[in-house]
Amino acid sequence: MRNFLCILFIRLLYVSAKYTPDLSSTNFVPPKTIQNYIDHDNTLKGTFTQHYFELKTFYDNARPKAVLYLCGEVTCGLPGKGSLGYKAAEEVKAAYYALEHRFYGESQPMPDWSTGNLKYLTPNQALSDAAFFIESMNREFNRTHGKVPKWAVLSGSYPGALAAWLRYKYPHLVAGAVASSAVVNSFAEFPKFEEHFIAGLDKCPGRERVSILQKYQAYATEQMSSPGTRKNFLKLFNVTDMNMLEFPYFFADLPITPIMLGKLNEVCGLLKRMEESGKSIQDQIKELAEYVNGNFGLSAQVYTFSYLKDTNVSSNKFLRQWNYQACNSFGWFQTPAFPRHIRWQGMNLTYWKRYCEAIFEEQKWPDTEHVNTVFAGEEIAKHGSNIFFTQGEQDGWQWAGIRGNLYSNPRIEVAVIKDVSHCADLHTEKPSDPESLKEVRKREIRMLNKWLQ
Repeated sequence: MRNFLCILFIRLLYVSAKYTPDLSSTNFVPPKTIQNYIDHDNTLKGTFTQHYFELKTFYDNARPKAVLYLCGEVTCGLPGKGSLGYKAAEEVKAAYYALEHRFYGESQPMPDWSTGNLKYLTPNQALSDAAFFIESMNREFNRTHGKVPKWAVLSGSYPGALAAWLRYKYPHLVAGAVASSAVVNSFAEFPKFEEHFIAGLDKCPGRERVSILQKYQAYATEQMSSPGTRKNFLKLFNVTDMNMLEFPYFFADLPITPIMLGKLNEVCGLLKRMEESGKSIQDQIKELAEYVNGNFGLSAQVYTFSYLKDTNVSSNKFLRQWNYQACNSFGWFQTPAFPRHIRWQGMNLTYWKRYCEAIFEEQKWPDTEHVNTVFAGEEIAKHGSNIFFTQGEQDGWQWAGIRGNLYSNPRIEVAVIKDVSHCADLHTEKPSDPESLKEVRKREIRMLNKWLQ
């Protein structure tokens, strides 16, 4: 699961999206807990135990500062040495925190994930959790140190949007935010996601790759159309049964997952080798599935409704909760990029409405206009301040975020980083990182230092 840490998101933000990359969180500090409100609009509902992590190694009480990393749709851990959060805390001499998101990991407000209980899983409640946490820590700092720190927040993908929204909604608590691959603009239909990856595949050297994936899709659709061939075909993916609401999402994510994680060149090479191998289409599809499962842990089982309808709480599961957030709040439903698409052509908005209803056994559909009204959508770049938005050039999720300073707002920073994908700037540094990535990380730390002065 560590490979899914910044994933908004990849299934919706998890499997094509939301894969949240590994930020090398090694849990080198033990978790602590705080009692937060189940419902911030009705505090009489009671409280739940929320996990957080704290590292005060770098804290300087002479100039008190704090950096908060917002965890997202996976079990939380404090991003470790070499990550942007750790390095920023070290360089600006700040206390360093990570806060687990409600309904994920060990921070469970309700005894089960029934649809009725998931009504407390909203962006407003998550932001209120973070605000309450900061206020609680401030009281503790004041009690133990006699001072209250200035706070900056950072994260990526869906929690990257939360970081930007926390600064936007609570500027009296948060001095600034780094929002990596932040999906701040909500909408239901998202064909641009697939268009982006098709454009990337078109850059593969030599033989054209999109047509290969189109052949795979046509073959898969044919095999899934008949009970006589479906069962044998599904053996390639180690599942016994999937229907045409479950399977198309999984199959679309097979080639997109590694590209999302910055492996475009590997996918280009793999598709070329397989087509030139003389293997049957079925054997080529099997090889692609084994590559993606073996390297990125993508399993067909987690796309089945038997898995997604399971309401039992588990710290290791996150897809039912994330799908609820997509179906109830955000959308971002990946639809075919007509006329040139690589996913099943039936994955239109009607498909996604049926998909949401099948999982939650009632009609669910996001009011994305309301979400954008509350959190400003792309106009956060116009009205916001002290937010640094970054995007990976190879990342399809950038089209749900801020890609440029359209409003020439001097209080907003924007960077599109060449040759990288989702949340790359949050990752542990590597000598092989492109210079564009190294420079953006330096800018981010400079901005954090400036905001916290």
